[in-house]
Amino acid sequence: MTGLVEAAPAMRNAEYWTPDLIKKMEGATTFSELADVALTVQWRMRNRLVERNIPPHIAQVCGPISTGGTGNRALNLQRFDSAIDMLVGDGVAVFDQMPFEDHFDRITQIHGLGFRELLLPAFYGTLFAKGYIMILYFLPDWETSQGATWERNIAKYLSNIAIIDL
Repeated sequence: MTGLVEAAPAMRNAEYWTPDLIKKMEGATTFSELADVALTVQWRMRNRLVERNIPPHIAQVCGPISTGGTGNRALNLQRFDSAIDMLVGDGVAVFDQMPFEDHFDRITQIHGLGFRELLLPAFYGTLFAKGYIMILYFLPDWETSQGATWERNIAKYLSNIAIIDL
């Protein structure tokens, strides 16, 4: 297949990434710029599912990362990885937001800690409003996370995203 990202074979969703998208992600200086990259990945996922005659129901995992959960960011990220792997193994089309995590931190360092408050509306709010994400899977202890609580509330507000607790 052409357009695959050869340099990142371990990256989930690799078939939807191009070298140009990786460059855009690495060069992004705002959460909105990262959202544009993520939307392109989701658009490519949706189109590939449609081409394969698979309903384009893209899912995302939500839960504690920096607040709540185990109280340890690395362990929380491992929980995300395990949940995503389990869902993908079950045939669920999961948008993997993990490639963006380091860039959230990088952009926060550029602009200052207060800028981090824009992450949820500028990145996740944009993604959810676009409509490619149709299912949110919530990790156990999601309610201990400020971000996951925000995501769940937005999904309820938009009312076009299914909410499933793992």
